[in-house]
Amino acid sequence: MLQAWDFRSSFIVFVAVVMAFLAASRAEAAPSELSAAMPEAVVMLLGGQLSDRRLPAFLEVQPGRLVASSTILRACRTPSVRADSVLMFFLNTQRCEQVTVAAKITLPQRLQTITGRFAPPDLLQRLQLQPFVTLAAAPKSPPLRGAECTCPENTPPEGTLGCAGQTRTAGAPIASIDYFAIDADDDPLSGVFTHRRGSNPIQNGLPSPLLSSCTADPGILQCTITGSAPAQAGEFQLMLAVSDGAAILDLASVLDVTAANDDLIFLDQFETPFCL
Repeated sequence: MLQAWDFRSSFIVFVAVVMAFLAASRAEAAPSELSAAMPEAVVMLLGGQLSDRRLPAFLEVQPGRLVASSTILRACRTPSVRADSVLMFFLNTQRCEQVTVAAKITLPQRLQTITGRFAPPDLLQRLQLQPFVTLAAAPKSPPLRGAECTCPENTPPEGTLGCAGQTRTAGAPIASIDYFAIDADDDPLSGVFTHRRGSNPIQNGLPSPLLSSCTADPGILQCTITGSAPAQAGEFQLMLAVSDGAAILDLASVLDVTAANDDLIFLDQFETPFCL
């Protein structure tokens, strides 16, 4: 009887220890799972800053929020860290991570996922000029339309183009290009011009010496491009992004610019703009 009682007591103690261990594991996992679902601020720095004796005792990573340098040093200083290593220190969880060479390619997307903000495009260049860069977590904001909203869904704007394409010689006047957009919800419309020559990157505005003018009424936007063809030959895409605040309508016209010594297009002995 005594042996049976000892075995039963030992079994009860064993079960209690296992249950306590599982409860502690769940309690430790909960904060990390919660922080993964919420935006978290990140401090970016280079490994060389860990050995910089000029680093102040406390870093103001956000207005009114200080972090001890020793905390970052303990978390980030490892044998594998070099002077040019890119480090990420997570403010909420007080942990540090070294960014590998391969991970630098997707670093902007990962920072956007963690913080809820877009990282500056020159982030790595900034780290060369300043001790650290803080990416603050995006604040939680309520949805624009709650579940109780019975408002109709947004109707995106629609538009037409007055001149889809034309060929002009460099420096010659172009045929005017008219962009017209209308919104069925009568939302105010705004337009932003961009352009691209060939397969080059998209640039803001229009290439010189082209000019644009726009007029807007409730639910209506009309823009016109006039001027002379750019001096540089090539195919230009002249694009207008029309927005009603929720949806974007893209309109594009093609301007094919030929060199001044190429064959010209004449009509009635004058070079005349011609739209396709």
